[in-house]
Amino acid sequence: MDERFVEDLKNRVELVDVIGKYVVVKKTGKNFTCKSPFRNERTPSFSISPEKQAWYDFGVGEGGDVISFIEKIENCSFVEAVEYLADIAGLEMPKSFTDHAGPTKEAKQDIFKLHEAACSFFEAEFKKNNTVQNYCADRHIAKSMIKNWHLGYGGKEKNGLTKHLLSKGFSEAMISESGVAFTRSFGDKSMMDRFCGRLIIPVREPREGHIIAFTGREIEGNKKTAKYINSPENPVYHKSATLFGLDKARAAVRDQDQVILVEGNFDVVFAHERGFHTVVATCGTALTEDHLRILKRLTTNIYLAFDQDLAGKKATLRSTEMCLKMELEPRIIEIEGAKDFGEFLEDRANTKILKQQIDTAPKAIDFFFEKFALKNLNNTLEGEKKFLDAFFYFLGLITRPIEVDDYLAQ
Repeated sequence: MDERFVEDLKNRVELVDVIGKYVVVKKTGKNFTCKSPFRNERTPSFSISPEKQAWYDFGVGEGGDVISFIEKIENCSFVEAVEYLADIAGLEMPKSFTDHAGPTKEAKQDIFKLHEAACSFFEAEFKKNNTVQNYCADRHIAKSMIKNWHLGYGGKEKNGLTKHLLSKGFSEAMISESGVAFTRSFGDKSMMDRFCGRLIIPVREPREGHIIAFTGREIEGNKKTAKYINSPENPVYHKSATLFGLDKARAAVRDQDQVILVEGNFDVVFAHERGFHTVVATCGTALTEDHLRILKRLTTNIYLAFDQDLAGKKATLRSTEMCLKMELEPRIIEIEGAKDFGEFLEDRANTKILKQQIDTAPKAIDFFFEKFALKNLNNTLEGEKKFLDAFFYFLGLITRPIEVDDYLAQ
């Protein structure tokens, strides 16, 4: 590690300005104060010393410098925090960092540029195709959603995007690495677009909003192909640590101290359009501890609103177990009369109903206790045994003794 570079970097960035991007700061004497950017609080307990270039959160007894602040608020590594601040300061990262930091800044920027070019292509194709426009109209996907989320269409040509990107100067190797196209393993082994004929939704990273991947939705009722396909992992996209919509939801999650987890991208799109700005989704994968670690930086209140089929119910149970083990506070939103969150919100009349469901959402452990009781407490010894097995299993996941005592006393 180049310690001289790190010290130079810390001298070039102003801590107050960096923190001021996340929360309103107020000068009080020599220092600045603000509400903690890491927690919800009424009275400011966060102090910033310009003289020492240090911050301290009195609410939790924790402090540090500008690098530790970025590590904590962005949930990133030391090297990623240094790279982020180097961008602000206009400094070039030394080789001692980039040798061990995975893809270089330049390599990441190249993929971001390629994805932007692909997004522009998809948006242009959308405007030319009646099939995808009619599909959106039938699904009540408004023009504002199409514009705000940069929805697009993969085009009819099997290699239309590839030809477009090649004409823009991107190499076949870079196109393949990004995942928007792939080389066929048969025939002439030419490159083929991954998202041809699909409705396209860009996936963005939460910090700067760069496009890191795409999701493609089948729109012609072809049951022989997957309903959704996603970009494969690439140097800037890791699906086990990516949450769709977090780039738009992040500020609201912190302000409202809650996040609502759903399964599908369009669940998120409809939710934000209807005013539910704390909704995010995983990207074609089950919820992971990495997802929850990212969210834990913003809130501990996790609302689970997965699909109503058997797979969705199993996912709710697994996610509840993970949340409890990580000392989070899961609650359950049960959608009735629709198979998922997005379908429910296609009808604007359901907006008010959903707000009430969110306000009254039970704690996940209470929700499951009630379900298990209804199913098993049927005046039989076997039923009581099953209920008690589930009861004590969930109690074992609770890490705070006072909560365990409360449940045992009920």
